[in-house]
Amino acid sequence: MKMTLETPIHWGDKIITELTFEELTGKTLRSLKIHNLEFGDLLDVAARLTNHPPSFMDKLTGKDATKVVEIVGKLLGNGTST
Repeated sequence: MKMTLETPIHWGDKIITELTFEELTGKTLRSLKIHNLEFGDLLDVAARLTNHPPSFMDKLTGKDATKVVEIVGKLLGNGTST
């Protein structure tokens, strides 16, 4: 799944305009605490899925960060509701 950033991120010598999300795996979810998920937890999952460090996610605008979390939520599906 791909997402175009509304506000590109300057990262090193690159300008990142798009994020590509890999398929969710057990390794990605291993450290995720299902209960009491916080926004930052989902950004951490997004960092793993897009092969960027958490510090990259910190540079996202609020609008882009919200879209990223929505995508992670869709990828998680209803698995967090139990």
